[in-house]
Amino acid sequence: MGALLRGFILSVRGRGGWLVVLGAGFSCCLSAAVWIKGGDVSSLAKGESLGGVYRTAGGTRGDALAILAGNGMNLVRLRVWVASPDGFHGSADILPMARRAHALGLRILLTFHYSDTWADPAQQTKPAAWAALSAADLRTAVYSHTYALCAALAAQGTPADYVAVGNEINDGMLWPEGRLSAQGYAFSALAPYLQSGISAVRAASPTTAVVLHIAQGGNWDTVRWWFDGVKSEGVAWDYIGLSYYPYWHGTLAALESTVTQAAEYFQKPVLICETAYPFTLSAGDSQSNIIGLSTQLTAGYPATATGQAQMLRAIFDILDRVPAGRGAGVIYWDATWTVRTGNGWNNIDATSGNNWENQALFDYTGRALAAQAVFAELPALAAPYFSARDMAQTAVCGDLADPDGDGAPNLLELALAADPRVAASRPSVTAQPLALNGDTYFSLIYRRPSAAAGIDYRVFTATTPAGPWLENAIPVGTPLPIGTAQLWTYRGPMQLAPAAAAPAAQFMRIGVTRVPALTLP
Repeated sequence: MGALLRGFILSVRGRGGWLVVLGAGFSCCLSAAVWIKGGDVSSLAKGESLGGVYRTAGGTRGDALAILAGNGMNLVRLRVWVASPDGFHGSADILPMARRAHALGLRILLTFHYSDTWADPAQQTKPAAWAALSAADLRTAVYSHTYALCAALAAQGTPADYVAVGNEINDGMLWPEGRLSAQGYAFSALAPYLQSGISAVRAASPTTAVVLHIAQGGNWDTVRWWFDGVKSEGVAWDYIGLSYYPYWHGTLAALESTVTQAAEYFQKPVLICETAYPFTLSAGDSQSNIIGLSTQLTAGYPATATGQAQMLRAIFDILDRVPAGRGAGVIYWDATWTVRTGNGWNNIDATSGNNWENQALFDYTGRALAAQAVFAELPALAAPYFSARDMAQTAVCGDLADPDGDGAPNLLELALAADPRVAASRPSVTAQPLALNGDTYFSLIYRRPSAAAGIDYRVFTATTPAGPWLENAIPVGTPLPIGTAQLWTYRGPMQLAPAAAAPAAQFMRIGVTRVPALTLP
């Protein structure tokens, strides 16, 4: 991963007659860090209705969304079924869940299954109410269903940031009409339904980004074949969505190869829409788990709370390394699906058990697991400032981009708590004399976001603007909280000359760089 060194100069006249030239130098990796740190919480509403309880890692009972958000998660994923027999996964629970998420600052990704039940590579059953529709009427139904929920979310002030038109649609959707294998693998059979859904999203919520989502995130041949196929039919979308489950979809190396090639080949950001890993092989109820054998695990990643966290961190690392800022992020599936009788795979069986609970992000007592802490280790600094569609364009949101044209690129502004879209919002850096224990020092004060993990800050001093620049500045006190930011103070290593002496000149500069990849502590 290459790096580029740039400089940003501020001139400040200090008190006491010193002329200070402050250089805020920075080095940027030529890619942006992930911006989606998500969790699927589609099971939450039903789980809560059946008495589900969620707790912090310390055991304090709380709102599951607030716990996840407090650990750094910034997006929720919600699945949409047309007419689920149990009454969930439709507007009745999605609209209030979106309001809850929005109040916590969480972004929203909707996944339309276009079914009354689960849709995945093995099944894409049409909704019962659509079973007898002609192809033309089926396209209209897709449009109307998609538009209605997207418009309702926008109307209540919680527009979806992302919409996936279909879920794991490797073999198409709305079988048999939109099934690729039933139509000689002609993408012309699938494309009209995708285009209907995409058109509805664009009409209802123009800032919403469209995701197309298939499984097999470790198989580049499949990914290239499928997205080439929809592209050849004129389908336009924003994000490549992939499922990657380590026990089904290949090695981590295969994942990295796939997402790297997909981002370069299609020139689009890549999002892992689904992933999970067990924190135990023991079951939490009487139903055996889908992943319950040691032979299903990845070597080096045990089925423990630590192993689960390591796997999630490894997948985030891979997305973080995708060149040109096209590693969008990772969504964990299903973060809140804990054991509650009746909240299992069979959505019409009130006695159904859960065979996925050993992969949730809460343990069998409801406590938050260590994997949640991984979210807080990634900064996602740009996410609050740019729309989901903006984030798909590195010319707008990349580290070196300068959308407000003020001469300061995104990374510098984001790292120093400025809004990169507004020229009047400048990086908050000041220089002034500092009285300390009867002596006077030159000091540099800068503001940075409280959640700035993944960003490395260095403060340097010199006696001339040309240097040499030494990393010998000394921190003063502890950071001062200012809303969602902090003020940090550094001083030079030597006193300034007394006022009666010749004017002294000292220079300080701050360096900002991304930490290229996360590592385990």
